[in-house]
Amino acid sequence: MQVDERTLKAEKIRLEKEFKGYAEKINKVESDLGQMKANLNALNGAIQQTDKLIAMLDQDLVADPDSRVKDGSKNVAAATIVK
Repeated sequence: MQVDERTLKAEKIRLEKEFKGYAEKINKVESDLGQMKANLNALNGAIQQTDKLIAMLDQDLVADPDSRVKDGSKNVAAATIVK
C-alpha cells in the first residue's frame, strides 16, 4: 500500500471530524451533568424544607396535644404554616 499526500489529507479530515464529534458529545455530557447537579441541589433543598416543616409540626403537636385526630395520627390541617 502506498501512502501519498491525498490519502493522508483524507485521513486527517476523517480524524478531525471524529475529534469534533467527541468534543461535542463531551460538551453535551458536561452540560447535562451541570443540569443534573442543579436538580439534585433543588431536591436536597426541598427535602431540607420538608424536614423543617415536619419538625415544626411535631413541635406544635407536642405543645398542643388536642390537635391530634381520634386515631392518633397528626392532623396536618390543624397546623398553620406561615412564611
